[in-house]
Amino acid sequence: MMKKWLAGIAGLAMAALLSGCGSIKLTTTKTNYQPSGMVAVVKGETNKNAKVTYTVDGGQQKKAAVKSSGYAVEIAPTTKKQTVKITAKNGGQTTSKTVYVAAAKSLGSYAKIAKNYNQIVTATALPAATQKQLQEQQAQSSSTSKAAAAAQAAQMTAAQKQAMAQQQQALAAQMKAAKQKTADQQLPTNPKNGVSKLLDQKDDKIYGNVENNQLIGATLFIPMKSFKSKTGQKNFGTTFALLAQAFGAKPKEVMKQFSKATKNQKSTQTTMKTIKSNGVKFDTGVATNGIYIYITK
Repeated sequence: MMKKWLAGIAGLAMAALLSGCGSIKLTTTKTNYQPSGMVAVVKGETNKNAKVTYTVDGGQQKKAAVKSSGYAVEIAPTTKKQTVKITAKNGGQTTSKTVYVAAAKSLGSYAKIAKNYNQIVTATALPAATQKQLQEQQAQSSSTSKAAAAAQAAQMTAAQKQAMAQQQQALAAQMKAAKQKTADQQLPTNPKNGVSKLLDQKDDKIYGNVENNQLIGATLFIPMKSFKSKTGQKNFGTTFALLAQAFGAKPKEVMKQFSKATKNQKSTQTTMKTIKSNGVKFDTGVATNGIYIYITK
């Protein structure tokens, strides 16, 4: 009798063990993911108590949080297609799935974009007369060839050359002072690879996805509290316009489209129509905590 009872217990234990085999699950919503905004979000489901990890192109293993059987992994896109291996472990069992994140276009050299942005920011702190002088010089230099400029310089008198040199020295001193004044408004020169916060200002923040000095994408964020104030809107608009200009887009055109979109925005809408200018795309996301402007190509 005891042997039969023990045999029954052993049978139940074996059945439970066998029923557990293959019970671990791991799904993804798709096999190929496209970047959306600054990241590609790989989603799926697994067992409630499973531990999920992932690697990108065979790199460092990272953990993914599991909530109510669901998980989501944010992958920063690069200029190359990436292979993401997701692994789930539960009760001694392990299973994996492989998905792919498509390549993204670069917005351009980060160093060049940051230099453009910082120069524009510096210029905004100059006196109005100096700003006008700079604009006139830039317009003249863009319309004059190097040979013509050299010929003009050769015809100048010593007094004219001295006056120009003094003017340039004075301008350089003003530029230096303006750069120091706007130091906390400037983009860093050497950001780390991947997604990071590039600039943290009172009314807005700028995030960037950098890969080996290539800026893959950027995000401008304004908290809803700031967006509801006139000062916050003004500061946000200034930063938005400066970014658009630094990326080579037409700031007036971009801001005009954004203003029109916000006026037509319904309270239930969480996105706006994509704004395009000179090959640069601006996608807007509206959340309870604020407004996100995703900048890509």
